[in-house]
Amino acid sequence: MITVMRGVGHQYNHTEPDNDVVSCDQLLYVYHAMIDWYLKSRQLLRGLQTKAVDALRHCEDDEVQAAKTIASYMKSDFQQLREHWHSMFPEETFGYLGRHIGFAEKNDFHDIIKHDLPAVEVKLDALLAQFEKSLPNSKTHPYVAEERITELAEIENATFDTSKIIRLVRELNVAYNNDAHFTTGILVRAIIDHVPPIFGCATFPEVANNYKGTKSFKAAMQRFNDSLRNLADSYLHVQIRKVESLPTYNQVDFRAELDALLSEVSRILQDV
Repeated sequence: MITVMRGVGHQYNHTEPDNDVVSCDQLLYVYHAMIDWYLKSRQLLRGLQTKAVDALRHCEDDEVQAAKTIASYMKSDFQQLREHWHSMFPEETFGYLGRHIGFAEKNDFHDIIKHDLPAVEVKLDALLAQFEKSLPNSKTHPYVAEERITELAEIENATFDTSKIIRLVRELNVAYNNDAHFTTGILVRAIIDHVPPIFGCATFPEVANNYKGTKSFKAAMQRFNDSLRNLADSYLHVQIRKVESLPTYNQVDFRAELDALLSEVSRILQDV
């Protein structure tokens, strides 16, 4: 039996070989719920990390009251983390994290930074990996690595909103995981058409031909422009024929090129 998260506090059970088939809509719902939970957990842990580093610095400067004030904010953040985490996995206890926040001494902040938060992050990543393995037809590696999605989600940029990119790559991973090759090609095309303004360009061909990136980046973008765009156009616009040739995994495998593109997107947005 394959068990995947259906949502907050629920599960969807898919048993083979009966006819209980997980639909694409169900998988998207499940995937989005889990990834949203994961990214929110990451955000809350990052906030605790930042505050703990601040508080430790105040302790080292003998500014005890300032450290205690930060600890009071950390208690609120920790409560948010507990409530959010337990909405999916209510059994988590977080080790000594809550205790160390409560005592709020110099050695406590040190332990929070060096031991408590890293241990929770390891559990978080393990839960995501376990979830991905539970998905029907789960592949060893997603089309877009979760590390890359997390990296994009953590960017704070006043000029460009990355929420649509993130949603597109999430849906791309679901399509790829379920061998939806038409959808995979179309979603990759949607991504490359979405990002040119980040590069100061109006269209993706301008990115491929004019952006002053590295030689390897330009080569990857040229492959994107020359191959993927035409393939996706055929998926969208070629009308019905007497004989059809359906796309295969190999035809829509632009994972390396897409990762190079998203890596450069991340670098640019973090520099702005």
